[in-house]
Formats: sequence, C-alpha cells, structure tokens
Amino acid sequence: MPGKLKLIFGHFLRTLRQLWLEFIGGIFLALGVLFVFAAIQEYRKYIRAPELGTGRFLMVLLSSIVMLFFALESFWKSRKPW
Repeated sequence: MPGKLKLIFGHFLRTLRQLWLEFIGGIFLALGVLFVFAAIQEYRKYIRAPELGTGRFLMVLLSSIVMLFFALESFWKSRKPW
C-alpha cells in the first residue's frame, strides 16, 4: 500500500517538500540578515567603547553565520531530487 500511495502522490509530495525547504530557507535567510545588521551594530558599539568587550559581537556574528549556512543548505536541499 505505501508503494501505491507514493506512486500516486509522489510528485505532489516532492513539490510540497521543495516548497517547505524554500520557505524555511527564506526564514533562515531573513534571520541571518537581521543578525548581520545586529553584528554591525554591536561592532559599532565596541568601536565606541572597547571596554565592553567582544563577547556580544562574536555571539551575534556566529549566529548570523549559522543562520546563513542553514539558509543555503535548505535551498541546496530543495534543488536535490529525492
């Protein structure tokens, strides 16, 4: 029975999977861009007052890199065939 369902709904499920991965990739991309802007803001704060330290800047920068990586990975996965 699962084989017949996959045969009937295979193309629909593949399209639904691609749409989901592109949607999630878009969310990760938006979050990554927001984190990049936050990293720029934290860097400017650090330049004005170096005694604050680089901890927050590095944390936001690492978060932005991770989010952008997840976005790219999601977009790459959406283009791969099952």
